[in-house]
This record gives sequence, structure tokens and C-alpha cells, in this order.
Amino acid sequence: MPVGKLIIGTRPGEVGSTEKLVRLIRDLRGFMRRMVMERYAIVHVNPSLDTKSLVRDGMFVLMAKLCHKKTLVFFRGWNSRHEDLIQSRWLWLFKNVFGRADAFIVLSEAFRRRLITWVGDKPVYREFTVLDDEALLGFDFQRALEQRLQARPWRVLFMSRLLKEKGLYEAMTAIGLLARHTPAVELVVAGEGPELLPARKFAAEAGLSNIRFVGYVRGKAKNQLLKSAHMLCFPTTHGEGMPNAVLECMGFGLPVITRPVGGLADFLRNGVHGFVTESSHPQVYADFIRALMKDESLYRTMALNNYNFAQAHFKASQAACRLESIYKNIFNNGAEESQRALQARCG
Repeated sequence: MPVGKLIIGTRPGEVGSTEKLVRLIRDLRGFMRRMVMERYAIVHVNPSLDTKSLVRDGMFVLMAKLCHKKTLVFFRGWNSRHEDLIQSRWLWLFKNVFGRADAFIVLSEAFRRRLITWVGDKPVYREFTVLDDEALLGFDFQRALEQRLQARPWRVLFMSRLLKEKGLYEAMTAIGLLARHTPAVELVVAGEGPELLPARKFAAEAGLSNIRFVGYVRGKAKNQLLKSAHMLCFPTTHGEGMPNAVLECMGFGLPVITRPVGGLADFLRNGVHGFVTESSHPQVYADFIRALMKDESLYRTMALNNYNFAQAHFKASQAACRLESIYKNIFNNGAEESQRALQARCG
């Protein structure tokens, strides 16, 4: 049975509405050509719950069903405003487009419950985003932990696309508050985005010399950053599904300070994996960072909890096993295997 991948969406260097329309038409033609010429049993689509993705990926779902293909829709992002719009105004359209799919995956139990009300008896699975198994090859957690506890300054990590709603300015302000009385602390900002230059200006004007901007990191550079950081501060209010930064930091045994957004609310426990708060106030985050800096026993416990949890749930090999079981369920006339059974089978 053939396996293929089709990359859709904005291309590097693409500008203007005309180029975007031409690209979309090419994507649709290429997709239909594959549906006709290749013997694919299942089509797997990865939209977010936002207008652009729903319109674009809805067309792919309709085309797949037109070609009598089993279809799986994995909602990777979930926007609460669009959820409300679908519920109040566009539910009939959602049901007539995405409701034709054979099964769904979401990243949060709350998203799963909502989607079930929209698609009826179709299987809806909850999954995690995943860690690259290779990123953790050779990682010695105990050694890294001891090195962190000896290293100064304390290195607080903010790793994300640089948007206001990701909590960038709250994190910077928290470090500024903390540095007044605790000089041995710095914030490392990893990522790019529209707030990069404004954030640099903000830090300079506020005299925050203990903030480093390292840009977008990947591969070995990212692994080294995760090994050497002490914790993640991520005060996001964004419509998250399952933030990769949180899972990656947990995989390297970093305590996490964040808000209970998206799928994080399902498993991230306050006082166990770090600190989870509804607040967006910088002083709250400064106090949490200080608590971890002052209590070595607490830091060790949270670091170990996160490393063990990630090992048990976030590995790509485990997710691949669960996804393979979901594909088999869809292929075998939709016979659904329970979420608990999938977890047990794949570790």
C-alpha cells in the first residue's frame, strides 16, 4: 500500500494574493491527481481550527471523500473564538464538510468533548504532540541535572514563536522583577516572529541586560539549549493545542511554569511538573521562578517528574504506534479501539 506526503500552505518567498491563489489551485490539482492515480487507503489531514485552515483543508476532506477514501482529521491547533463561531453559526457547514471524515484526533480532552457534540458517533481520539526520539539519544538526565544545579546564572527559557499572546512580555517583565533582588538569573528568548524587534526595544528601554535573544534554534543547537537551561517560563494566552516547547522542555527534565492552555490542562499538574496558574501577572511568574531557585529539593523532584512523564508519553515511537492502531481502526470499517487500549499497547 503506497504512502505519500503532500505539503500544502504558504511557501517561502510567496507574496500577494495572486501567488497564494495559484499555489492553492496547484495544491488541489496535485492532491486530486494523487487520489486518482495512487491506491491510498487513508487520507490524513492536519488542519487547525481557524478560518484559513478550515477553508483550505475542508476542500481536501471533500475531495478525499469524493474519491471514496477513508479520512482522518487531526486538529493540531484549536482557536476558542472559532469554536464559538462554529457552535453558534457554522455548525451545519462544519458537519457537512469535516463531519464526513471517518475519525478525528485532537490534543485536549476539552476539545474532544466539544468535537464529539459536532460529529456524533465518529471516533475522536486524544493524542500528544511528540518528541523526536533521536533528540534524547545520549542524554544523561542525572548528569545534566547536577550540572544545572551548579551552573550560574539560573537560565530561564522562553521558547516559542514571538507573539504578544505567547506571554513574551510577561516573561521579560518577570525576569526584570526578579533581577532586582536576584542578579544571578537570565532569560533566554529562543524563537523568531513579529515581536522580535519590539521585544529587543522593550528590553533595552527597560534596562533588562539579563535577557538574551538567540533566534530560532533547531537540531543540536536546540538540544544544547535544552540541556543547559534550568526551567521554562511560558505565560501563554494563545489558543494552544499542545505547545511543543512544553513537551520538549519536559523531555529534557526542565520544570515548567505556564498556564493551563489546550492539552496542557489534561496532564500538567501544579506543584508536580512545575507551576500552573491562570494568572498572567509577571509578579506571579517571578515568584514561581524564585521558588524553584531557592528550593533544590523541589527543583529536583519536578525535573525528575517531567523527565519520567515525557519518557512514558511523548516519544515519537510511541505516538507512531498509537497512530498506526488508529489507521487500522479506520481501515477495518471504523471498529474503534479505546484510548486506554492504545496507551497500553504502545507504552
